Amino acid sequence: LEARQKIEKERQEERLKEHREAQEDRQNEAALQDYFDKMSVLILHENLVDESRGKPANPYAAAIARSRTLAVLRVLDPDRAAAVFRLIAEAELDQSITLAGGDLSGVNWRGADLSETNLHLADLSGADLSLAKLFRADLSEATLFETNLSGTNLFAADLSGAKLQGADLSKAYLRQANLGGAELFEADFNGANLFETILDDARLFEANFSEANLSGVDLSEANLSGSNLSGANLSDANLFAAELSSANLEGANLIRANLGMAILVETDLGNAALSRALLRGADLRGADLAGAKFTPSAMREAKYNAHTIWPEGFNPGEYGLILVDDNGKPSGSSS
Repeated sequence: LEARQKIEKERQEERLKEHREAQEDRQNEAALQDYFDKMSVLILHENLVDESRGKPANPYAAAIARSRTLAVLRVLDPDRAAAVFRLIAEAELDQSITLAGGDLSGVNWRGADLSETNLHLADLSGADLSLAKLFRADLSEATLFETNLSGTNLFAADLSGAKLQGADLSKAYLRQANLGGAELFEADFNGANLFETILDDARLFEANFSEANLSGVDLSEANLSGSNLSGANLSDANLFAAELSSANLEGANLIRANLGMAILVETDLGNAALSRALLRGADLRGADLAGAKFTPSAMREAKYNAHTIWPEGFNPGEYGLILVDDNGKPSGSSS
């Protein structure tokens, strides 16, 4: 009897779930059709767009269009939200409807096709954009605090100046994306593909790049202190004068990387692949290079101290490395 009651209860709960989903679907479709109808009125009768100039001819109509667009985007499901952006693009309403500064925090656009959409300066904090298609989208200066972008296609997207603190970009595809000047404190790029990504002046403090593909990326003078780069592919990357103190580079691929003048104080480089990597003038005080494979001749003038850990049998004094005290001052000995 109890088993039958349990089965009947589960069936009832499933029917209620299906009823709620069907009701939500009808509400979403009604909201989308109402939006389309009202936008048609603004376009056809309220001079929303001046076709001769491609600019909003009626500021009042443009303000109403923006308000209605933001309102409907907050409630629509991913596919219908994508339909709104398609209307804006196909009707050439980009000049009339700007979402800059619009509050879209918490929206659920998981898996939506939002390619080439204009979300410049939009607030998408806490939004779910996982698995979405955002290639060549404009997210410049957008607010993306703790936004879920895991598995998202951001190929050639503009994220310059975006605020991505705590955002989840794990396994995201960011090839050729522009993250110049972006704030990436504690952002998660685990397993992400950042090949050919622009990271000039990005703030990367304590970001997680474990297992990420950063091959050939320019990170010169970047602040990566405390960041997790374990297992990352940094082959051919430019890390000249980068700040990597206390970073985790265990097992990372740094073949042919430029680490000249980099600050690697107390950095974990255990088992890292550093063949043909340039470390001339780098600061290796307290760094852990146990098991690392490197080219000694490319480390001339690098600094180390008594706390630096080397692979077994390696003598830094034989290769022109400079022994310093804990403050970085030469100790007077090179062995």
